[in-house]
Amino acid sequence: MRVICPECQWQYELVPNEKINRTNLQNRYYWGQVVAIPAREIGYLDDEMHSAFKMMFLKKSEDRTKPPTVKSTATLTTQEFSEYVEKCRQWCAEQGYNIPDPNE
Repeated sequence: MRVICPECQWQYELVPNEKINRTNLQNRYYWGQVVAIPAREIGYLDDEMHSAFKMMFLKKSEDRTKPPTVKSTATLTTQEFSEYVEKCRQWCAEQGYNIPDPNE
């Protein structure tokens, strides 16, 4: 977005910060349903299930010359987090774990 200073008429480009972190509602749904249900069924702690999901869906690099790492969910935008949660829900469905829709 091009911005002009009203006093000196200097023009500059303003790049909006598009990073919007996940909402509290998204976070509660993720931990309370998407993580808790399969963790309980498998016998994992919630943190263990969260780590497993990150390893499955948030790998940073497939380069075999580097050690594997994963992204932090805290760095995901709301859109990225929604996509991540949907992948987790899809995996749960494939395993036979029923995760209610967020609106239920």
